[in-house]
Amino acid sequence: MHADNRFERVRAAIEQIGPADHVCTLYEQRDDEVAIAVSYIRAGLDRGELCVCVVDDGGESIFEALASAGVDIDAEMRKGRLAFFEKPLAQGLQTLDMLGKIEQFAIESRKAGYAGFRIVGEMSWALDGDLKALAEFEARLNLNRVWERHACAGYVNSMCGGSRPKRFAR
Repeated sequence: MHADNRFERVRAAIEQIGPADHVCTLYEQRDDEVAIAVSYIRAGLDRGELCVCVVDDGGESIFEALASAGVDIDAEMRKGRLAFFEKPLAQGLQTLDMLGKIEQFAIESRKAGYAGFRIVGEMSWALDGDLKALAEFEARLNLNRVWERHACAGYVNSMCGGSRPKRFAR
C-alpha cells in the first residue's frame, strides 16, 4: 500500500474516534504526529468537544498546523474549548493526580455544556521513564472505566522511528 494512502486512511480513522475510545498510534516522523494530532483535535472541535493537548517540544508545530487548518487557536482557547499544557507539567503529576485531572476535565466539560471531552498527548518521553508507573496509569484509566463513564476520548502517540526513545531502539 502506498504510504500517502495509508497515512490518509489513518487520519480518516483518527477522525472517527468517539466517546469511550482510547487509542494509541506510533509515528516515525514529527510531521506524521502533528498531522494526526491536528485531525483528532479538529474532529473534537467540530463536534463541540473540549480538547486538551499535552504538548512536548513539538507544541509549536501543532499550533502552526492547527492555524494552517483554519483553527483560530486564540479564539478557541478564550472560549475554553481548547487547552494546552506542556510535558513538564504532565511529567510532574503522579498517576492519581493525572487520573484526577482527566476526570476533572471530563466532568467540567459536561457541566459547561460541551458535547464531550478529548485529550491528546505525545508520550514518547514516558517510554524512557518509569514504565511501571505508566502501565499503572493506563490500567487505572481502564479499570476505572474513565472513558466509558464520562463518554470521553483519549489519544496518545509515540515516536517509533527517527530519534526514538531507548525502549524502541533496535
